Amino acid sequence: DGHLTYITSNKWMKSGYGAPLRDHFIKSANPINLIDLGGGRFNSATVDTNILIIQNSPYKHKTQSIIYNQKGLDNIKEYIRKHSFEIDFKLTDSWVIQNPIEQSIMKKMNEKGTPLSEWDIRTNRGALTGCNEAFIINEEKRRELILNDPKSDEIIKPILRGRDINNTGYQWAGLYLIALYPVMHYNIDDYPAIKQHLLDFGYDRLKQTGEPGARTKTKCLWFELQTPTVFWREFHKPKIIYRAISENMDATIDKHEYIVNDKCYIVTGEYIYFLCSFLNSKIFKLVLSSSNILSGKGRDFLTKVKAVKPDGEDRAFSDEEFYKLYNLTDEEIQYISL
Repeated sequence: DGHLTYITSNKWMKSGYGAPLRDHFIKSANPINLIDLGGGRFNSATVDTNILIIQNSPYKHKTQSIIYNQKGLDNIKEYIRKHSFEIDFKLTDSWVIQNPIEQSIMKKMNEKGTPLSEWDIRTNRGALTGCNEAFIINEEKRRELILNDPKSDEIIKPILRGRDINNTGYQWAGLYLIALYPVMHYNIDDYPAIKQHLLDFGYDRLKQTGEPGARTKTKCLWFELQTPTVFWREFHKPKIIYRAISENMDATIDKHEYIVNDKCYIVTGEYIYFLCSFLNSKIFKLVLSSSNILSGKGRDFLTKVKAVKPDGEDRAFSDEEFYKLYNLTDEEIQYISL
């Protein structure tokens, strides 16, 4: 029945690599207290920290938990005594600290929602070039290439970058991608102006051999993009675009067939207007702030999300409509709206 108090980085609480450790604590110990301190608590620490107190006894499924976001560490004991709450952590789950009202909301979302992994949607990452200065061009260069060879226009497509996206839309920067998808097996000799443009950057720079000064080693040819992009047709459908790296979801709808770079992901399939409004909603913002799914918004990140599947037309929803869908109480609505 001995106790261990330990201060560490808090990444083990939510990360995939922390799962065996979390499960070990549940199976082999009794986590008594979990205090998430966030960042800036210790002068020598460059990471967000937590304090875990565990006991050498079977888990009693009552871990007093709190996110301590007060200034300083004075009177921390009294604050935790008044404001912490019990959480019953489960095997295979992330250790997410949520207060009772957050737990209530999340329970409703999980009970009413269908995992997005079961929706007819597809998520793909944007195009990776390995040499943006060669493959991403401005309007002036586009016109020059088309003037020298009109056929060039076939493979020059407008592109959006991560920085061009926000939750109210996008601002195109007038840039284009030379869209030489490896899966299309283009003959570069059919596009002499583009071939010369690329060669101006040097064959040794564009070859995909992994040698010093060259692009990463792949099976793609020197003039092709760095990734096969077998899903390239998805770019030309109505789609959701969201930024891979941002504090918020920053999702928007694109109906104009933009390509996106590797700092973005696209979602195509059913109910994309409904889904986009859900991803930008206040209720989903709660999911982001109180769970681990935003720590790396990769291709599979949306599979961790549940949402009510509409049974009617695909259209955008308001926050108020989402509150009704999940039967939130006035107290819960007020909490989300803060």
